[in-house]
Amino acid sequence: MDIFDAMKGITIGVLKWAELELPDGTIRMELDADNRNLVKRVRHHGDDRFYKAAFQGLTRSEYEANWTVEPNYQY
Repeated sequence: MDIFDAMKGITIGVLKWAELELPDGTIRMELDADNRNLVKRVRHHGDDRFYKAAFQGLTRSEYEANWTVEPNYQY
């Protein structure tokens, strides 16, 4: 699922999160339950450049990538 479809699913509640595993780290999009905002979380594997680059924005290939999603079974 690309990130646009995943973000739609997250905001309407059918998905808990979407995650993209990359060689240098992981990017996860999820809904902040307290503020109802879509947030991006980044974990890196030791290279701070990945962390900084991931928060600047996604590349075209990352937007179009097949993101792993977690269904929200409560929906």
